[in-house]
Amino acid sequence: MIRNVPTGDIGFDAILGGGWRLVKRLEDRESATIVIRGGPGSGKTLLAVDAALALAGALKGDVVAGCVELLPTEYFAQIQSGREELVSETPERQQPTVIMLPQAAPVPAWESPRIFCGLLPELDSESPDLVAALETLLGDVTAINGKPMVFIVDSLISGYGLGPSTPRQNVDAVMKFAAERGFGLVLCEERSEE
Repeated sequence: MIRNVPTGDIGFDAILGGGWRLVKRLEDRESATIVIRGGPGSGKTLLAVDAALALAGALKGDVVAGCVELLPTEYFAQIQSGREELVSETPERQQPTVIMLPQAAPVPAWESPRIFCGLLPELDSESPDLVAALETLLGDVTAINGKPMVFIVDSLISGYGLGPSTPRQNVDAVMKFAAERGFGLVLCEERSEE
């Protein structure tokens, strides 16, 4: 069973065959995995945010952005430069949509989707455990009243053992994490032209 989630752009929806795809891999939950590849400055982060927000809206939850090589403040600045409405307070919305981790106090319940942005816990470059890192972020966001349903990992890069040469069992573990829990997963992969 596949459900299309519109991207918000008619042309992009046409290219993708109807939008982002949520797949029912298990009887009672949908999940999605999207990989966005590109060079530095190619727009991976903003496309990932757009995809994650669309999926989070469909899954009725929040987005958790795990930063690998960027600091959360740098990630926030990138979002602000392209999607200022997500980081500004307005009279209708007293809280910005982007929340920086670690948050000192619980975040009050608010209309989803929100983006919780934090550093992925330290990854061992020899044997990175991305699932354990995502589990840590899941716990951090849940503890402050977030409802994580979509995870962004920005960016997968060879220097952290997370690039195109990642062992198959590590990739499978991340895919199972998303499918078993009913999460969306948006992976940004840094590619350098050689």
